[in-house]
Amino acid sequence: MRKTIAVLMTVLTLGFSGCGTTKYNSSYINFDQYLLIIPRPEKILIITTKDADEKLFKKTTMFVKYSGFWGKYVKNISLKIFERSFTGGVKHVNEMPDSEKEYDLIINPRISDHKAYRHMGLLGETPVIEIVMDVIFYDKNKKIILKKQYTSGELQGKSEFFPTIEAINKLAHKAIAINMKQILSDTQKLLDR
Repeated sequence: MRKTIAVLMTVLTLGFSGCGTTKYNSSYINFDQYLLIIPRPEKILIITTKDADEKLFKKTTMFVKYSGFWGKYVKNISLKIFERSFTGGVKHVNEMPDSEKEYDLIINPRISDHKAYRHMGLLGETPVIEIVMDVIFYDKNKKIILKKQYTSGELQGKSEFFPTIEAINKLAHKAIAINMKQILSDTQKLLDR
């Protein structure tokens, strides 16, 4: 009976430790490792739609229940990385502008798939996350020049007996930043063509 109560208490504690809505936190990312070594002079436009910004990503399993507006993470993380990599300026909008051809490249990133779970082991639970992003690149004439899918690969957090929802949130930030580094690399290649 005592064992049953102990197991039940553990399940309840793990369940409650893994509930909540996550928020963007720039301190979770060391942005210096995701930037271009030498900043470039071009001007970049980043488009994330309001629908993408306001999409709530949710998952519920036996031990975790989380939700978060990860589309806003994409917007904030891409702006931070691109603003520090392009001296010509970076602007964010929610839809394609009708204005003149002032941007050297237009980028439209969005999360297309994700998985997040906790792996049970002898040392507790290990949070695991992967984020997949679809990106469309446009030239200054708003012509599509590349459509590509990026993935962060599976990222594992630290094993803990009572991990919090923030463990998954930190990995979500890192996964988006990893995707953005790949997107930044392709941006540079497209500008050099």
